[in-house]
Amino acid sequence: MSGRMTAIGLLGIAVIAGAWLWYAQTFTEYSRFEGPVEGFGAILKLEGDPGRPIMLSSINGIRGSSSPLKFRACFQADIRSLDHVDDDVTYHDPIPLTAPSWFDCFDAREIGGDLETGHAQAFLVESEVAEGVDLVAALYPDGRGYAWRQFRTR
Repeated sequence: MSGRMTAIGLLGIAVIAGAWLWYAQTFTEYSRFEGPVEGFGAILKLEGDPGRPIMLSSINGIRGSSSPLKFRACFQADIRSLDHVDDDVTYHDPIPLTAPSWFDCFDAREIGGDLETGHAQAFLVESEVAEGVDLVAALYPDGRGYAWRQFRTR
């Protein structure tokens, strides 16, 4: 009988620890922000593009202190500035990373699909924001924009 109780106790501890780990990674590891923050401001300057900067509004995002990859942002962009953008500043292998389910303005699957079909275009905002990590933005013709960090692929 004591072996069964020990097994049930260990299983209970494992379930509680797993639930706590999931909760910590999904909720406590992120902080929300609205508006410009350090490393992502109200002006988007595409790396390698000498043209006018792109003005941003309605910035809403999340970030985490435990990893540079935990950054996601949704925003509106003044896309009139994109008329001059050269193909040299496009990001050639964008892979939007999924966000926690509670951050519902950022749908990585939809953004990735739109990038593949050409409904959105990805740009390098800043290379090496952390070692081997780039800041990438996807912009839509209607001004919607999304930003994330991803491992450098080139």
